[in-house]
Amino acid sequence: HSTVIWVQKCRNVVLDTVLRIQAAFTCGTEFFICILPLLFWVGECRLARHMTILMDVNLYLGNALKDLLCAPRPDWNKGVVNVDRPQVKTDSKIHGQAWASLEYGMPSTHVSAIIAMVAYILHFSASTARPLDAWTLAALAAWAGTVSFGRVYLGMHSLCDVVGGVVV
Repeated sequence: HSTVIWVQKCRNVVLDTVLRIQAAFTCGTEFFICILPLLFWVGECRLARHMTILMDVNLYLGNALKDLLCAPRPDWNKGVVNVDRPQVKTDSKIHGQAWASLEYGMPSTHVSAIIAMVAYILHFSASTARPLDAWTLAALAAWAGTVSFGRVYLGMHSLCDVVGGVVV
């Protein structure tokens, strides 16, 4: 957990907000509600169908591996701050950190999702003879890098969980 604590030393409100939003739009419900329908709407039906299947398979395999490995998330009682899910008390029940601590950490499904999406976008581009320019490639690399960094920064995963997500 020392890596997570070290990364969290650079915490600030802007990074907290940007990385939380990015996490939601990479692998969360927001992605399925906003991004995938947008691909259909702009006429990229094949890409949208394949991305939907890819995300479904990725989440299924990632969560199956989490249940198989049973690796805990970073310990929020030992100095790691859970930025992604702050603790909220309602009707004497604690939501957020307490709920998230019941989940397993390894592998990071956000990281495996972003790696799978970037790899598929590269494959799709090559197979449709629509090469990506250098700016797009740099943006995809930055997107994958910031999601991976964000999972550690937000206190949701250790470095090993992130590496596990890349491998998946």
